[in-house]
Amino acid sequence: MEKVVIMARVSSDEQAKGYSLDVQNEALVNYCAKHNMEIAHVIREDHSAKSFNRPAFKEFLQLIKKKKKSYDKLLFTTWDRFSRNATEAFAMIAKLKEKGIECIAIEQPIDLSIPENKLILSVYITLPEIDNDRRSIKVKGGMRGALKAGRWNRKAPIGYTNSRDEQNKPLIVPNKDAKVIMQAFTLASQGFSQAEILKKVNKRKRTISKSNLPLILRNPVYAGKIVVPEFENEPEKIIEGLHKGLVSEKLFNKVQLILNKKTVKLQSKFKEWDELPLRGMVECSKCGRTLTGSGSRSRNGNRYFYYHCDKGCNERHSALEVNEKIEKLTSMIQFPVEMLNVLYKSIKLKIEEERGTKILDKKELSERLTILIEQEDNLDELFLSRKIDSEKFNRLSERIKNEKVEIQDQLSNMEVDNSSLDKMIKSAVRTLQNFGNTYKLAGIKEKRRMLGSMFPEKIQIFKGKARTARLNSVIQLILLKNNELQGQKKGQIDDFINLSSLVP
Repeated sequence: MEKVVIMARVSSDEQAKGYSLDVQNEALVNYCAKHNMEIAHVIREDHSAKSFNRPAFKEFLQLIKKKKKSYDKLLFTTWDRFSRNATEAFAMIAKLKEKGIECIAIEQPIDLSIPENKLILSVYITLPEIDNDRRSIKVKGGMRGALKAGRWNRKAPIGYTNSRDEQNKPLIVPNKDAKVIMQAFTLASQGFSQAEILKKVNKRKRTISKSNLPLILRNPVYAGKIVVPEFENEPEKIIEGLHKGLVSEKLFNKVQLILNKKTVKLQSKFKEWDELPLRGMVECSKCGRTLTGSGSRSRNGNRYFYYHCDKGCNERHSALEVNEKIEKLTSMIQFPVEMLNVLYKSIKLKIEEERGTKILDKKELSERLTILIEQEDNLDELFLSRKIDSEKFNRLSERIKNEKVEIQDQLSNMEVDNSSLDKMIKSAVRTLQNFGNTYKLAGIKEKRRMLGSMFPEKIQIFKGKARTARLNSVIQLILLKNNELQGQKKGQIDDFINLSSLVP
C-alpha cells in the first residue's frame, strides 16, 4: 500500500469565495480510499501559494530531509493548491522527485513523464498566477487613485481612526490620541529633544514609541497632506488631503526646518536638577575645572545638593546656600522705570526702522518662492520626459523642498501685525521690572540663560563668596546705582559677589 501525504490549502480571500480546507480534505480522503492509499501525513495551510515559505509545508520538508519518514506521493486537489509560482513549482517538483515523491493533482491529473505535458502544467500554474498579478495591479491602481483623490486608504496613523464618509469612501478622523500628536509637534517646534518629547507626551500612557516619533514628526498626513509615492513615470507628489490635519502647515514646516537643520536639542548628558541651576557655570578655585553638582541622601532620608569638583580637589559648596545668595543678588537688580520706558521706545523704533528692509526682504523671498515652485514644475517635466533619472530628480526635489520650507517659515515670521508686536515688546520689558521674581519663578533652562547673561565668564566660590573676572556691564551699573550699594568704591558689589582685579 502506498504511503501518501495529502495537502489542503486556502488563502483568506479564497475562503470568502467558497473554498474550504474541509472540502478539499474530504475529496483527498475519498480519493485515497478509492485507490487503496494510506494517508501517512496531512498538511493543512491557510497561506498564500506565491512561495513555499509556508509553515506546514516547511515542516513536511524537514521530515523528508531528516529521513524520519518516507512517502510515495503528495496529493492535492488542483495545481494552484500546490503553487501559484511556475518557477518555484517546477523546482519543488524536481526536489520532491529526488526524494522519491510524486506530485499529483487529483482533479487535474498529468503524466509528467511526457515532456509535452509540462506545458499543460505551466498553464495550470501560471493562469492563477496571472490572475493574482492582475488583481494586485488593480488593487494598487485603486489605492493610488484614492491617494490622488486625497484619501488615506491604509491603516490609520496614530492620532486617527479609519472611518467612512457620506459616500462610503475611506476617510481618517482624529481620535483621542490626536492631542498627544499635537503636543509632540508643539514641543518639537520649541526645540525639545525627542527624548524630552517622549517623556512629556507619554506621562499617562505610552502612546508614541521611540522609533515612531521621528516618523510622526516627518509625516505630512498630520498637516492634512497626502503623499502620493513615485510610480513608473510619475514622480512623488504631496497633495491636499480630504482629512482634517492635526497641526497647521506653518507648525509642520517649522518642525521640518528644525529637523532638517539638526537643531533639535540633544538629550542632556546629565539629569537636570532644579536644585542645581549653576551646574556647569562655576569653576573650581583650586584647579580651574568646571564644578559639577549632585545630591546625596542623609540617614534620615533627606536629600542635600552640592556643587563639587570631581578631580580630587575636595572643593564642595552647599547648593542651597549658593542658590540663596544668587537669588539675593538677582533681587537687587531693579531697572528704573525711566530706563524701561527708554528700552521699550528704543526697541520699537529699531523695529520700525527695520520694517522698510523687511518689506523688501518679503518681496525678495516671495519672488524666490515663485521661482522655486516653477523649478519644481519644470523638474517634474524633465523627469517625465526622462531627461533626468530618478536619483537626480530626488536629490534636486529634496533641495527645492527644503529651501521652500525655509522661505515659507521666514515669510510666516514676517506676518506679525503691529498690535501683537507691541504687546510682545511690552511683555518682554515687563519681565525686567522684577528681575529677581522672574528669576525665582523661571525654570532651570531659563535660569541658566539669565545667569549666563549676568556672568559672561565662570564664577569661582572662595571662602563663601563668589568672584568673577567680569560682570555684565549693564548689571554692574544697575547694582552700583542701587542706594543699598552707595559708598562702595573698591568694586565690591555685595557680601557674596566680588569682582577680581581683572575688572576695570
